[in-house]
Amino acid sequence: MFLDPKLIYNISTYKLIENQSICYLCEHLLWNPLQCSVCESSFCNECLKEYFLKNDKSCPNNCINPTFKESKLLNEILSKLQFNCPNKCNDIIPYEEFFSHLNSKCSKVDYKKKYLELKDKLNQLKSEYKLWVPEPSSHLKNSTFKSKFHVHRLPYIETIERGGWLCNVCRESHKAIEKSYYCTLCDYDLCKNCKENEEKEIMNKF
Repeated sequence: MFLDPKLIYNISTYKLIENQSICYLCEHLLWNPLQCSVCESSFCNECLKEYFLKNDKSCPNNCINPTFKESKLLNEILSKLQFNCPNKCNDIIPYEEFFSHLNSKCSKVDYKKKYLELKDKLNQLKSEYKLWVPEPSSHLKNSTFKSKFHVHRLPYIETIERGGWLCNVCRESHKAIEKSYYCTLCDYDLCKNCKENEEKEIMNKF
């Protein structure tokens, strides 16, 4: 979410600092800005993170050996800005409190409604996720097994919708309907025989 200059309350102050308050990447008002040590250009923290995902950690202005840090002077300039609430609650919001106001303080926001909307969205995302990753709860035993062969715990799968599988220890092939200790994190199979042999080996040490 961007800071909209149209919401600025003290517009005369903004006009004096406008050139220092714009992000060179998104061209909106700076938020949590970082400044290049070489060219002294300023960027929103999130804009810079997004830029680094696609580029190396160099300055967007191609500066040599830059570092990025907060500027006390720049933060002081931005702190002079004040905003009207976009929800028209009549509050005048200081720059550093703008988003916290919208998220939790605005008297015009129906937070119960907002919560229910987010809850519905989460449930929708869960439903969409299950279409891609069917939940195997009906196929799991309560017990899990920690094998010396594998770093994750292995739930006991009674059935699973897949083709034939290989035990990752003995390398024997099995039918899909055969029971398996199966890692849901990394597609690792341990057959019942290998699991029992491991338990016998452990017991023989005592």
